Amino acid sequence: MEGHDPGSVFEIVPYAAGAEDESWSELISIDMYDFEEYLMYFFHKYHDPGLRTNKPKRWDGYEVGKRPFDWYGVNGFTAESMRLVLKDIKDALNMLETDYDNPELDGLKKAFIFENKDIPACDIRKIIGPKNEAERQERLAEIRKQAWVAMDFYRRFVPRIETMMERCHNCEEIVFYGP
Repeated sequence: MEGHDPGSVFEIVPYAAGAEDESWSELISIDMYDFEEYLMYFFHKYHDPGLRTNKPKRWDGYEVGKRPFDWYGVNGFTAESMRLVLKDIKDALNMLETDYDNPELDGLKKAFIFENKDIPACDIRKIIGPKNEAERQERLAEIRKQAWVAMDFYRRFVPRIETMMERCHNCEEIVFYGP
């Protein structure tokens, strides 16, 4: 998670006007699949298309960035919206630990795929969704068994972002650079 990774990752860095070099020292990288599985659910909620970094961009006459979150582009979140994202993640983590069956977690758990070594890669139905109630129950049981992976991710992600924000106390935005 720490520093730059040249692979298919989201790079997260605080942006403070006039302190760009210092801000890059706080850079962390998160695998794009982990971002999609564990974080995208939260970031859609607080994405502000009016923010400087989130305004639609134009390239050769093609406008990109109209979606709520620009997967391959640059997305900014104010310090306040990041605090709200982190609070939601903490609340979700608490529910995963203490009230796993809470219906408020259903949207989040839908994103959980979890790599399962016992399921052949060609068994696409396990990834695209269940075809019947038996498959649905099997998938829900697998998600429950593997939920510790998401909880571990959240336990590491939240304090790391909080530390980033403390170290760059004058940051205007936390910026996410897509893969």
